[in-house]
Amino acid sequence: MTFDIDHGVTIVKKVSDSVELCYFGTRSKNNDVVNHYLNNLDLLERFILYFKDQAAEIIRTAERQKIIVFNEKFSKVEVDEQDINAIKPTNTREQFLKATQLKKLHPDGEFQGLTLSAREMDVIACLLRGMTSEETGKSLHLSPRTIEDYLTELRAKFDAPTKSLLIQKLRRADFISYIPV
Repeated sequence: MTFDIDHGVTIVKKVSDSVELCYFGTRSKNNDVVNHYLNNLDLLERFILYFKDQAAEIIRTAERQKIIVFNEKFSKVEVDEQDINAIKPTNTREQFLKATQLKKLHPDGEFQGLTLSAREMDVIACLLRGMTSEETGKSLHLSPRTIEDYLTELRAKFDAPTKSLLIQKLRRADFISYIPV
C-alpha cells in the first residue's frame, strides 16, 4: 500500500527503555513543506507533546495491550478539521501554541509516571527562564505566595529539597525543550 509520502522529518527521542519515533510527512507534491518543518522543529516537538497529552489514555491502553498499529481496516484515516487547522502553515505561531495547549504533561525517562498540570508547566517555564516568584506571579496573574505553593509541590514531585536542585533536575531531564520560545 502506498501513501504517496515522499518528503518528511523524523524526530527520534530516547525514552526509558525504548526509542520514540515521530514522523511528519507530506505528499510528493509538497516538497517545500520539509523546509517549514526544519525551520519549526520546536513546534513539531510541541505538537508531539500535545498529541501525547490528547492520546494519553489510548497510549496507555496500547502499552498494556500491545495493539497492532497498522491493519488493512485502518488504512483510511479520518482527520478532524480542527486538527488540520491546528497544524496549517498559515496559522501564526501564537495560534498554533494556543491550539496545542497542553492540559497535562506526562514526562518520560527518569520522571515517567509523574503528571504535571498546565499551570505547573507554566511555573516550570518561568522558573527555567530565571524568573523570581514575584515575576512569575505577575506573568501568570497569581500571587507570589501561590507560586511558592506550586514550587513546594514541584519540589515534592521531583524529590528536590531545594529550588536549585529542582532547576538542575528539570534541566537534566530537558524540560527546557517543553517551553515555547
